[in-house]
Amino acid sequence: MLFVPISCWESFNYLRVKNAFFQILSRVYKFVLKSLGCGVVPR
Repeated sequence: MLFVPISCWESFNYLRVKNAFFQILSRVYKFVLKSLGCGVVPR
């Protein structure tokens, strides 16, 4: 992943947004697996 932070604050903001995005993504992923009837959720 190529990302050059403009400053410490920029990189912090970027990481926070990325983290929130991945949290939402994993939530949706787990929800879909649950609705499909999969008991085991891979991490």
